[in-house]
Amino acid sequence: MTAEHYDAFVSYGHGDAEWAQAFAENLQRLGLRVFLDKWELVAGDLIAVRLQQGLAAADAVVFVVSAESVGRGWVDEELVAAIAAAVARRQRLIPVLAGEVALPPFATSRLYIDFRNVDSPAAYRYQALVAEQHQSLSHRAPRRRAPA
Repeated sequence: MTAEHYDAFVSYGHGDAEWAQAFAENLQRLGLRVFLDKWELVAGDLIAVRLQQGLAAADAVVFVVSAESVGRGWVDEELVAAIAAAVARRQRLIPVLAGEVALPPFATSRLYIDFRNVDSPAAYRYQALVAEQHQSLSHRAPRRRAPA
């Protein structure tokens, strides 16, 4: 087992790799330690073992929900592990909607963060949602701005 600790494990479909990396980079800029397979896996690693270690070492699993992730093999495995840990209250499961797709049944009971109507990672709304995600990972309720 790894001695690493992560604030978040980002679970995503590889068709969303660019989006997931931009998202993870923004979380890192906010001071969070993020497990992203692209950053943590190296040649020779046993993929399933390393993913299990990353999942176990994370306080939360951020599940990127899109057509690229729902129903995909590795993502399903990560989601099942995250649901089991969330039910046992060992880990938070935070769905992040990144595409037009129905939430998987066990994720529907969770408050999610909706990125579906955000044009790009550089957009202001994207930054606000990343800040909301940061607060969720930090176990604080997000501050809401008063309507203008």
